[in-house]
Amino acid sequence: PENIGACLRLAGNIGSAKVIISGGQRQLTEKIKRIARNSIHSISIEFLEDKEILEQYPNIVAIETSDKAENIYTFSWPPKTAVVVGNEKFGIREDFLEKIKQQVYIPIFGKVQSLNVSHALAIALFEWQRFNIIQNI
Repeated sequence: PENIGACLRLAGNIGSAKVIISGGQRQLTEKIKRIARNSIHSISIEFLEDKEILEQYPNIVAIETSDKAENIYTFSWPPKTAVVVGNEKFGIREDFLEKIKQQVYIPIFGKVQSLNVSHALAIALFEWQRFNIIQNI
């Protein structure tokens, strides 16, 4: 609930059009709403299965450490992008990840080689925004 709430709040900060929640979550709990604060009133929230996400969103970028992943800071972000993050402990499910063509990783130089999922999403969304502002979109 904490990560979902933080991701919803972040989406509201960045001006995301929609947040899609997958993986069995079908409603916003009171804890999620409390953490998300007013952002739940400023963005659309949809619950979809992985297959529906793949069918409905052509420009998906996965934030994941994989062999196919590009450095997030050299990646050319499409203006309309669906950013996917996975379970904090297990990442994005392998069967779903293999269907996503665009994958990026966040270089980490410290001794701790993992990020909180909402922190990784924050880096990705603000990097998307920075890239597209520079491109004058």
